[in-house]
Amino acid sequence: KEGDKKGAKESFNEALEISSGLAKKDMTKYGDTLAQTHNSIGDFHLQENRVEDAEKSYSEAIRVHKRLASKNHQLYDMRIAKELANLGAINIFLNNKKRAERLYKEAEARYLRVVELYRSLVTKEPKIYKPHLAYSLNNLSNLHLHREQNLSRAIKPSEEALSIYKELDKIESKKYNEALILTLYKVASIYNRQEKFNIAQ
Repeated sequence: KEGDKKGAKESFNEALEISSGLAKKDMTKYGDTLAQTHNSIGDFHLQENRVEDAEKSYSEAIRVHKRLASKNHQLYDMRIAKELANLGAINIFLNNKKRAERLYKEAEARYLRVVELYRSLVTKEPKIYKPHLAYSLNNLSNLHLHREQNLSRAIKPSEEALSIYKELDKIESKKYNEALILTLYKVASIYNRQEKFNIAQ
């Protein structure tokens, strides 16, 4: 906020030291804090255009979250998938295309697992889990767009998410209107890029 990069770096280092110490004592309780600290440091490195340092920090966050996911993948799959997708984008920038593809594939597998989890939960408690399903579908669609600009694979989960948000918007417009608008815009953009202009309009 104050533009004090040196102060920010010192604070991040102290936060990392504290969270690392806590995680050593109790990984289950403090592991997520440690991973989020690595992610924040990665964001800071990106702002400083230190892409390789950012890649290392994000990789460490994924390593910690994977350790936590080995005991509870339902809680951490979504976070890991997002981190893998971000790391994939960084590796594209670094011209590590093979590693980027491996990261994207793993991210897709985790997103699909999350989507299927929420599909099963929607059948039991639709009011609670439909928003989670729509959000997960949108993330899957975004991955296809970022990974390979695959419009045909991106459109299906986006349209399913859109259908859910339309339904939710009728019930609670104030809560879901923004998500509906953003998803509508994304679907329209995909059709526009496919040159299906009538549908996009």
